[in-house]
Amino acid sequence: MSFTFGIILIANNLTPFYEIRINLKILNLIKEKTQKSTPLIAFISIFTIGLVVAFFSGEFKFSNFPHSNFWWNIYGAVDTSSAVAVAFLAFFGYVNYIKLEDKIKILFKSKETNEVVDLNLSILRKNFTRSEIVGILGMIQKNNKERFEIKYLKQREILDKIHKIQKGNNKEFIIEVTQNELKQFILN
Repeated sequence: MSFTFGIILIANNLTPFYEIRINLKILNLIKEKTQKSTPLIAFISIFTIGLVVAFFSGEFKFSNFPHSNFWWNIYGAVDTSSAVAVAFLAFFGYVNYIKLEDKIKILFKSKETNEVVDLNLSILRKNFTRSEIVGILGMIQKNNKERFEIKYLKQREILDKIHKIQKGNNKEFIIEVTQNELKQFILN
């Protein structure tokens, strides 16, 4: 059956695969756009789930509607749902805080030999910016009267790599250097 399905896909110019690729791009776009409001979405979702569970568990008794007991039941369900949602957000914030405290290692990689040199330097993820990188590299340069020169740090792709590290995707930052650029620094 899968063989026949594969032939049909090939006969249809792989249209379903193209559609899947487009759908994945749309999902990634939605993820990027909603990433800043994730805590709010999580709070509203957990709060709503709590109210729905309270409703279906029989906590709301509409036979008591005109009496004050009905309003106390609603208040209790809202209070419990809010507490659970806030606890979840506190945990989410703590996990995010721990991620920001990760140490990011800075490494040199020689373009000619592909040798990786560990500088024994690191920066906290929350402080990981291009200026911090340049400042730390300035501390280990041999000649303090002139500024060091690394072409790799002037490329646009470096900003994407820094952004990925700030988002939590990588734990090390590799700077590609030539042998001449490597000679500008005190290594170990």
